[in-house]
Amino acid sequence: MDISRPLERCAQVLRAQVVVLEHEEDPNAFADQYDNVYVHGGLVSTSGSDQEVAAVLAHEFAHIMFGHVESKMENALAGMALAGGLLIALGDEATYNEQTIESVLQTGYVIGSRAYGPEMEIEADRAAIYILKHAGYSTTAMRDSLVRMHRNSARRSGLFPQKVGFLQTHPSNDRRIAHIMSAIVDVERGVPLVAGEN
Repeated sequence: MDISRPLERCAQVLRAQVVVLEHEEDPNAFADQYDNVYVHGGLVSTSGSDQEVAAVLAHEFAHIMFGHVESKMENALAGMALAGGLLIALGDEATYNEQTIESVLQTGYVIGSRAYGPEMEIEADRAAIYILKHAGYSTTAMRDSLVRMHRNSARRSGLFPQKVGFLQTHPSNDRRIAHIMSAIVDVERGVPLVAGEN
């Protein structure tokens, strides 16, 4: 599949840099703190159309737009600091070996980085619908992409893995699709992305 068209059209909306990691087989994409978006080759090969690739790009661009990467990093550092404070409060630092300290700090970092994760994903999904509309793509491409990725994931794993609780980084697919469908209705009715926007 030629993804140059959706890359160009969506990247122009937010002027973000897009890097395709052709040899990465996992169907994934992510944004970094430098406003770059990375797309795995596996995502491109499993997408059903350039519309679906555009939807994933729009979602990652929305993370950049809202500063989600920076927020997650701040939360991660706060989680690590909290874990370090707990170590100090629970006993003499000399009683912990270096590996234990590193493990506790890493756990705090991971937990902190996942704070508010599902809400950020829903916010990015909603904005992605508006970005797609602005770039001239189908507003249903986000829903189609999510459904396809979920089916492919289930096919690969043979089950439907679902993280729960405070470590969950993404909302459930049902919840995401409900929010996406609501955003599609809003964008088609001309409801602004941000309240008070003209």
